[in-house]
Amino acid sequence: MQGAITGPSGRAIKCEYIDESGSDDDKVILTVDDRLGELVVPMIGDEVTLEMGYIETGLFKMGTFKIKTVKLAGWGQWMEIEATGTDLGTGKMKEQDTENFTGNTIKEIVEKKAKIGGLTAKVGPDIGATKINYRAQTGESHLHFLKRLANDYGGTVKTTNGFLTFMKTGSGVGLSGAVAHYPFNVKTYAATLDGRFDHGDTPQGGWVNSDKGERHEAKVPPIPSRNPIRQPEAKIRLSPFWPDGENQAKLAATAQASKLSRMAGFLNIVLIGDPTIFAEATLTVINVRKYVDGDWLIKKAIHVIDEKGYETVIQAEYPGEEGGSGGKVWKKKK
Repeated sequence: MQGAITGPSGRAIKCEYIDESGSDDDKVILTVDDRLGELVVPMIGDEVTLEMGYIETGLFKMGTFKIKTVKLAGWGQWMEIEATGTDLGTGKMKEQDTENFTGNTIKEIVEKKAKIGGLTAKVGPDIGATKINYRAQTGESHLHFLKRLANDYGGTVKTTNGFLTFMKTGSGVGLSGAVAHYPFNVKTYAATLDGRFDHGDTPQGGWVNSDKGERHEAKVPPIPSRNPIRQPEAKIRLSPFWPDGENQAKLAATAQASKLSRMAGFLNIVLIGDPTIFAEATLTVINVRKYVDGDWLIKKAIHVIDEKGYETVIQAEYPGEEGGSGGKVWKKKK
C-alpha cells in the first residue's frame, strides 16, 4: 500500500494499534474517509508501515503489518483497513508436522522452528536454557506446538516483523518500563482485585517415572499472592502428571502458579498517548491510590488516534514471581 495517510486531520478518521502479549498478533485498524472516492482500495497482503507520535517529539515506528481485511461502508463513504504484524514467512509455520525432541533446550527447539519458517529466532536467556527431557509434536503445526510449549513453561511466543520471539512471561526482554504518574499523564483508571485465582501456599504438580511406572508429587516454593486484600484459599493442584520428569513438573507448577498470581489483579488505565509503551513491559503507577500504586505487567497496549487526540489504553495485571521486567513486586505496608 503506497502513500501516506495522516491523522486525525485529513483522510484518517481513526487509527488503532493493538499490541498484545502472549501469542496474539499485533493489529492495526485504520478507518479513513473516502467520501470523494479517490482512495485506492489496497490489496490483501499489501504492507503497511505505522508510525505514531507528535510533531514536537517526532514519530515512533510501531512496525510493519500485512493487510488482512478491507471493509467498505457508507453513508458517508468510509473504508476500514485491518492489518496484522504476523509474519509466518512462507506459511510453513502453519504446516502440520510430527517430530520428537529429546534432551534439547527450548532455545534449540525455537531456533529450529524459526529456520523452517524463514524467521529469525529471539529467545529470552532465562527460558531458552531450559532443557526438555522429551516433547512430542504429533500432527500439529509448528506454531501451535510452540504455543503449547510456551504455555507449559510460562512463556510467550510471537511471530512478527520477521522474528520468532519466545520469552518468559513478564521478562520484558528488550523493553523499557512505562510510568503512569497522576496527574501528569493519567486520564482514567479502573483496578480489580480478584480472589478467584488465588492458589494457596504451595504449588504442586506430578510426574511419572516411566521406567518404574510410579507417580510422584513435585512441590515448589510458594509464590505470594499479589492481591493485598485476599483471604488464603485451599491448596490446589497446578499441573497434571507429566511424563517429562520431576524438573519439568516443578517448572510447570511454578509457571501455572505465577499465571494465577498475575490474574489476581487487573488494571485498565488510560494515559496521554505514548508510542513507546508496549505489551510485556512493566508499568509503574505513581500517585493514583493505595492498592493501585506499584508495578504492573502490561498485557495489552492500545494506541488510539482519533478526533479526541492521542491516547494509550493499557490493560495490565500483577507481575509474576520475578516482578516483571526488572520491576519491584508490590508489598502491603504494615
